[in-house]
Amino acid sequence: MAFEDSKSQPSPPPPHARPLLTPIRSRPGPGIKDVFRTVIFALSMTGTTIGVFLIQVFIALPLRFIPLAATHRLSRETMRIAREAFGISMAAMSAPGSLGPTSFILTADESVDLGKVVERNEKGEVIGLRLNKNSRLCIVLAPFLRWVPIAGPGYRLFDFAFVGKGWPIQKSPIGKAIQKALKDDSPFAMMLFPEGTLFASDTQPTSDAFARKAGVVRRRSTCFGVRPDFLHGGQPFMRNVLQPRSTGLLFCLRTLLSQAPDATLYDITIGYPGVPARGYAEDYYTLASTFGRGVPPPAVHLHLRSVDLEGVSSIHPQNFTGKSSKQIDNDLTVEERAEFQEWTRKRWMEKDDLMDYFYQHGKFPDENGPVTLPVGVRGWGDAMRLVALVVAVMCAWLAVKAVW
Repeated sequence: MAFEDSKSQPSPPPPHARPLLTPIRSRPGPGIKDVFRTVIFALSMTGTTIGVFLIQVFIALPLRFIPLAATHRLSRETMRIAREAFGISMAAMSAPGSLGPTSFILTADESVDLGKVVERNEKGEVIGLRLNKNSRLCIVLAPFLRWVPIAGPGYRLFDFAFVGKGWPIQKSPIGKAIQKALKDDSPFAMMLFPEGTLFASDTQPTSDAFARKAGVVRRRSTCFGVRPDFLHGGQPFMRNVLQPRSTGLLFCLRTLLSQAPDATLYDITIGYPGVPARGYAEDYYTLASTFGRGVPPPAVHLHLRSVDLEGVSSIHPQNFTGKSSKQIDNDLTVEERAEFQEWTRKRWMEKDDLMDYFYQHGKFPDENGPVTLPVGVRGWGDAMRLVALVVAVMCAWLAVKAVW
């Protein structure tokens, strides 16, 4: 679906985005204040990561080995609190007056009712997303993250899945995580990035090579012409996003729908103000520039769509009761895999057009919305989780000091 005529010209960037159009490499060097902010951010991230890991290892993990249903529930609850504490610490660093203040702007098409997605207080103010806080969350990550010190083991304790080259999808604990959630009668959520990495200057050529190998037809630009670096090599296969890798998404959907047929798939497209058309977000926003230099995006735009899965036969396994995730995946035919690859590619073409619209208008189409979601610490519950992290780090410091 295209939103703009091919002859239309891009409008000027929104006023709030203009100061951020300078790439990071062209900005002035860091000053004393920036160095101080960077040190504060590094210490905060390190302390948060260590605190979460200590809660996992010394509280939640031992409870798993006690053969009682109550201790297993307590272990899951402790893991959930640790996961939320990390998210709250990041929100605290993105709150107004903090290192990198920003907010979320939510829009949606007609398939999503934002009124049912956001959570409001008694005054009608948006305070968060209406998500079940007791749900299990499984994030699908690149395999190399398994070996990141402290964080990698923490991801595994959270039962996150690792999928990529050298780590086949069948080895992932996705099916096991879903089975655990259904057995405990608890909600389950999964987050997956089918592109596998960021849209960047060094990843787009690889994405185009993947598309060329798969026989994908090149797309024509709809709004902004062609970047100079593509004039001699042809137009990119996708203008604003990478080619999706459908294997992991197909496996996740078939595994999930075989056990939870009423599951819902949300497609989220993200836009950052201040990034010009055909630009790469990492050239304008990084962790260092956002929290260390104090140049965050004015807002992060999220466009939600609910995906209708009824017409995609390859993701609806039949008579697979009792089969493992590997068996469900092995039952796929070549034709079904090709069908799903083509379906996914068409969805990404729509996302590509959405990004064209965003770059021209500074926002996504707002058939439903927009709703601004502030970022920050909400109430005593969030504050107590941050206190738990601080206490965990202090206890670890005292223990190390006593040993040495």
